[in-house]
Amino acid sequence: MSRGKLILLLSCSFSYWVIYLLYLPFALLITYAISREISAEYKYRISIGYNYNKYDIIWNDKIFIIYPIYSFISGVMAGLLGIGGGLIIGPLLLELGMHPIVSTATSNFMVLFTSSSTSIQFIIFVCINLNT
Repeated sequence: MSRGKLILLLSCSFSYWVIYLLYLPFALLITYAISREISAEYKYRISIGYNYNKYDIIWNDKIFIIYPIYSFISGVMAGLLGIGGGLIIGPLLLELGMHPIVSTATSNFMVLFTSSSTSIQFIIFVCINLNT
């Protein structure tokens, strides 16, 4: 049985940081693309005279800057504290004016994915350690 090659990287080496930060341009591109789409939808709603609900988030230019910053800060805090990002992003969504029920559902949905990805990381780590 042939095993795949294991890539060994020293922590905090140049290669480590290149691989670690490789996702940033992709994340920024996705954020930009989604914000353009939401902005177009907002402009369309304004043009047809859409009547916003009290709890609707009005996606203006200020929100497009604040929301990614809030998300980044909540992700860093969640990583540093070892908790799911949904625990932090929930109150931030409330501050943006989102309905409490929608905010709770969104943060719980996010916790599902963060906890699943953490579980997968642990499984991969254990499999790598068993094969070495």
